[in-house]
Amino acid sequence: MSFEETTSPESALVVLTAGGFLKRVGLEEFEAQKRGGKGVVGGKPGEEDAISCITPAASGDRVLFFTNLGMCHSLDVEEVPAMRRYARGRKVASFLKLAQGEEVAFMLAHGGPFEQQPLVVVSKKGIIKRTPLSSFKKPRAGGTLAMSLSEGDNVCGAYVSTGAQETLIFTAAGKVVRFDEGSVRVMGKAAQGVRGVRLSGSDVTVGVCPASEGLNVLTVSEKGFGKLTPQTEFRKTARGAGGVTGAKLNEKTGMLAFAGTLRAAEVLLCSANGKFIRFHSSDVRETGRTAVGVRLMRLEEDDRVAFGVVVPAR
Repeated sequence: MSFEETTSPESALVVLTAGGFLKRVGLEEFEAQKRGGKGVVGGKPGEEDAISCITPAASGDRVLFFTNLGMCHSLDVEEVPAMRRYARGRKVASFLKLAQGEEVAFMLAHGGPFEQQPLVVVSKKGIIKRTPLSSFKKPRAGGTLAMSLSEGDNVCGAYVSTGAQETLIFTAAGKVVRFDEGSVRVMGKAAQGVRGVRLSGSDVTVGVCPASEGLNVLTVSEKGFGKLTPQTEFRKTARGAGGVTGAKLNEKTGMLAFAGTLRAAEVLLCSANGKFIRFHSSDVRETGRTAVGVRLMRLEEDDRVAFGVVVPAR
């Protein structure tokens, strides 16, 4: 059986590994389970095959690839090779013109028009930037500069905003900062951005997402524990603050690996060793922001949650 059998681009996942292998997998290949299971194999364990990034996508979407050089490349989702979940994929460098030493750090699928609405990008060192999405409307062979990064920094999250939302930034130590997105002015492509969260010690940013009324915050730790918390529990602060505790982390849970906002939706988590689990958010009980939560994914001793996505209803 060929690993390149075509799957429908509707309700698909675009998957990238640490070795730079890219594929598109139909969401139906990951059967929904109850939270707390071991999941199913979505790749082969190994350093090059460790999952580094995934994004949900649908027919007509364009996938934005943000790199360690702060560049943004893009592909129509149909250009990403459709494969089975256990296939390795094809080298991303076969599709994108990457410079020497350039690697994809984050992916985001966008299905709407590329108009003046802001693209919000955040780096591991807590820098946030808003740039008009229209700046990325016409793909360039070598990519378009999305964010000027300082040495040792990298893009770790992005979303397309309505332009009038609040922003939540999450750190590996479980801190969460919530502020008005409008406190970050819209900047040109060459700008570095401004401080979004004040980090302590060796802490790093692990993600960013928009906030709006009625949403819950999902936090997931490296060892597969997670919880839902009402967004209202995260008090608003000024941009650049240290934030509040968003999850109680310890040796049993590991550091924070993924966070997102949702109402009722499906969640898909993947481990570094290529295991995937898909469950509904209603399986996760709502608790306070300082709780440990419940087990969402059962992992082997040498494995960890590498990435997660909230799968929106299409």
